[in-house]
Amino acid sequence: MLTEVEVENGLAVIGMGARSPAAQDLSNLRALLDRLSSQGIGGALFDMSSVRRLSYEGIAALLELTASPVMRVAFCHLQAGPKERLASSGIAAALPLYDTVACARESDEFKKLRLVGCRAVILSAGKGSRLAPLTEETPKPMLDLLGRPVLDHIIGHLQSFGIREYLINPGHLGMQIPAHFNRRRDVSVFYAHEGQMGSDGWSGEPIGSASTLARLQRRHSALPDDTIVMCGDALIDLDMAELMAAHRASGAEVTIAAKQVPPDETQKYGIIVADADGRISSFQEKPASGEARSTLANVGVYVISPRAVARLADQPGLDIASDLLPAILANGGHIQVHAPDFSWVDIGCGKDYYRAVEMGLRGLVPGVTPLGQEIQPNVWIAPGATVSPRARLEGPCYIGPDAYVHAGSEITGPSVVGANTIIEPRAVVRNSILRPDTHVVSGAYVDSMIAGPRWAVAHQHADGSPQNRSRLERVRTLEQTEAQNAIPAFQVASIA
Repeated sequence: MLTEVEVENGLAVIGMGARSPAAQDLSNLRALLDRLSSQGIGGALFDMSSVRRLSYEGIAALLELTASPVMRVAFCHLQAGPKERLASSGIAAALPLYDTVACARESDEFKKLRLVGCRAVILSAGKGSRLAPLTEETPKPMLDLLGRPVLDHIIGHLQSFGIREYLINPGHLGMQIPAHFNRRRDVSVFYAHEGQMGSDGWSGEPIGSASTLARLQRRHSALPDDTIVMCGDALIDLDMAELMAAHRASGAEVTIAAKQVPPDETQKYGIIVADADGRISSFQEKPASGEARSTLANVGVYVISPRAVARLADQPGLDIASDLLPAILANGGHIQVHAPDFSWVDIGCGKDYYRAVEMGLRGLVPGVTPLGQEIQPNVWIAPGATVSPRARLEGPCYIGPDAYVHAGSEITGPSVVGANTIIEPRAVVRNSILRPDTHVVSGAYVDSMIAGPRWAVAHQHADGSPQNRSRLERVRTLEQTEAQNAIPAFQVASIA
């Protein structure tokens, strides 16, 4: 039986050449699937448009292929006769059938296979000074977003395309990242630590984003193929398989994901200048609106080829945007832009962080939902959280793990109560994020703040500039109170 095979985006499309597949064809097809699997292909779509007749032997062969241990398969473009035969045999429900190859590609089952075998670098070493004081105790990628670290949300999106291997460069407070991911078994993470352990503990020493790539390649040969590279402080719903396909089709050394921004906001971004075919000719770093030659903003998501990394010296201080990309252009290299419509939520400062939390609570960030149970409209509580039925909660709000919300307290959203935080009776929290291990005592009034037990900042003014921080009255550390030992018994809504 003659077959035609086309491979695109990690999926193989196999044209069935036989007008009536038979049992003797099965061994050849199994061998084909084994060969494709060894090449890193995760799924096979059989185009059945040439098949005119299905015998019982042929149906049995399709069932055998469906049970393949090395490959997920589906069957597309069935003609009327084979469809009727499958329906009359009662086997149709047991087979993965799609009207077209395109329908199969867009299904959840196959979409998550398109980048099987690809790797992603998630840059995570930075100190996150513009997010201080949030980042004084937590690295940017590990900031909580409705029950999960930001990094979990990023990896969850990449996983949906079949990516299972990640390279992460912990730097600032870097031990928190492996401590979290070492508990997971569904991802493979290689750590390229940027810092050192001393007598005072871990000290982060970021070396620069491009230097990170050079070190990974020179010392570990970790980037053998086109690799996705992105920052660990932004949420996107970009189709990563389409980004990779656009990169490979263009033959570029680097492809940059970009988003159109309003003309009066170009001064906030690195701007890309490209021709009608998407080939980049130059960059502008945060140009004034009257000087910007484009409204395409670099969102910090790249596909980078080994050819580009080979240009880099193994030395610290090199950056992707300011060193690698200009060097490629200066030497006549090809950099491509990919600018579809997608969601991008950057978490660069405290104001951005509150906005990301608010958007997540309102269901406006694709793929981000609160981790817990919705006990009333737009009010979620995490496992172990305790909320009195006599507390007044107006959503959207999220109560974190092991938090206590007492009777007579009031929480108005968008608000988040962090893990292990206590809200006493007659305390009021509005439009705020309370960090973990915070004790808000009776009579406290917290409004429009990001607050921890030792500091608070007004989130609407937390734009990345140095912040005036204060300690709120009646907001304490748990160590300063015996409240945990004096929590009165009451009826609660909780998750065990």
